[in-house]
Amino acid sequence: MPDWKQDERDFAKWAGGQRHPSNGQVNQDLSGPWWTAEHKTFTALPARVIKAFDQAHLNFIKEPLKTPFVFFTLHFKRGIKKRRFIALEVDVTKDDFEQVARELEAASEDDNVRHIKAVGA
Repeated sequence: MPDWKQDERDFAKWAGGQRHPSNGQVNQDLSGPWWTAEHKTFTALPARVIKAFDQAHLNFIKEPLKTPFVFFTLHFKRGIKKRRFIALEVDVTKDDFEQVARELEAASEDDNVRHIKAVGA
């Protein structure tokens, strides 16, 4: 069984933030000085998702100066607005969070990617 609490601690430490214990109230799982995050631990993901990250890794090998993002679009039935997501595989033992954050920030400046900032930020 995965230790989701330890996974949250690992991400919080890597990102310079903190883990917030679950207390039955609506609260973020992790937060830092300028970010907030939800964390979910899985034992499996759909094969198409894993394949997308594998392909992104191969793209990175070919073009190591470019960030290997994976974009997802979730379609619903007619009349329900589709949702879009951006993801990036990281190694919390090697990757630099601040660099990853800068790359995400740069990607979010694209008009096609919704960027959410905290009020007053």
